[in-house]
Amino acid sequence: MVAAAEVVARHSVIDDYDDVADADTAENGVSSAALEVAAQGAGEQNFADASFARQLRCLAEGIYFEARGEPWRGQLAVGRVILNRVSSKHYPNTICGVVYQNSHLHNRCQFSFACDGKADRIRDAKVWFSVRGYAAWLLANRPNEREVSEYRVLASLQTATHYHADYVRPNWAKHFELTARIGRHIFYSDPSA
Repeated sequence: MVAAAEVVARHSVIDDYDDVADADTAENGVSSAALEVAAQGAGEQNFADASFARQLRCLAEGIYFEARGEPWRGQLAVGRVILNRVSSKHYPNTICGVVYQNSHLHNRCQFSFACDGKADRIRDAKVWFSVRGYAAWLLANRPNEREVSEYRVLASLQTATHYHADYVRPNWAKHFELTARIGRHIFYSDPSA
């Protein structure tokens, strides 16, 4: 993944997020880096890489099925929540474990797509390729790794472990701290964690 990190670094640096042109630069930088990182994932894999590929796929599935209709920031934000949960002692310590936690319990799992009883089919190859690239980008980077990067877009999500769509009002939300609103999702952190 060193090569992937170098690709991301090459596409990451921008000066200011205050104007629209810079936001477009950020999106283009993340998109370009993500697509290059995704393209690097093709080819022969050894056993260690197979484990990484499985975790990458689970992260991409979480983003695809939870946020494929969101803007790029919303897709990255959902991916960040998944990775934050992996880092938390309150959740499984693998991406697949987090994404599919309690998937055997109908409508009682962590991510609704995993236990809603509907077939999870990837129907839009173009969106899937982009989402897979965003997932690879998230795995190739760590928050605060560099002072100036697209990760500043996600700074408010450093501790976010929960989110919901803006058209629902889950009971648990009143117990958590609001951290961000991105697209159609509202993000929270758990102050007791």
